Amino acid sequence: MQKLKPCPFCGGKAAFHNCAELENEAMAAKITGQVGIHCCTCRVATLPYESHEEAAAAWNRRTEQT
Repeated sequence: MQKLKPCPFCGGKAAFHNCAELENEAMAAKITGQVGIHCCTCRVATLPYESHEEAAAAWNRRTEQT
């Protein structure tokens, strides 16, 4: 599993989560088994992804600093 970069907004620690645990019952059936990443400090989160690797790649992607 990829190492997660700190939150791009606040610098907080990031963690994986099971998306179905965070959604209402109607949505849970649609996203069961999908994972996302959230910041443990400010709670910003990714969309649901099919795998830990896809979620980590999306979370760790950063724009170029100018």
